[in-house]
Amino acid sequence: MENNLLLHTCCAICLLNFLNSLKDNFKIILFYYNPNIHPFQEYEKRLKAIEKISRLKNLDLIIPLYTPIEFLNKTKEYRKEKEGGKRCEICFQIRIEKTAQFAKENNFLYFSTTLITSPQKDKNLIDLLANKIAKEKNINYFTLKEISFIKKEEIKKLDIYSQKYCGCIYSIY
Repeated sequence: MENNLLLHTCCAICLLNFLNSLKDNFKIILFYYNPNIHPFQEYEKRLKAIEKISRLKNLDLIIPLYTPIEFLNKTKEYRKEKEGGKRCEICFQIRIEKTAQFAKENNFLYFSTTLITSPQKDKNLIDLLANKIAKEKNINYFTLKEISFIKKEEIKKLDIYSQKYCGCIYSIY
């Protein structure tokens, strides 16, 4: 069986960072599950950028239903927290759990997330959550040992949308 990896993808820049850093040989399937992104127009802009990379890199893309109410219900009591707190941890967990569950149900050998390539995110926390979820679901989590960030010139050359905030309603302001 080939090394198939379901890759949760949050945005095109993080996806490019992940692909740029990947040294292992995987058949990657993208998984765009981001109920945290608000407003819907922002969700669509990021999705269009992911679709563009998907076409350029010849990668399949799975787009589950957009369910922002799930994110809002689980994070509302933490809405006043600063970026990087408990709300973010819950947000990571929602997306990682959904990715791991889909990977398990669809016979993927591995799952991962592009969240680990964001310079604004806590890679250690994300890896910790993902490893815990992987163990619970009996599936393999793949992380990058080193991250090689894509250059701004490459992003400009590809004409890829680059967001100005994390994505959730709380981080807009």
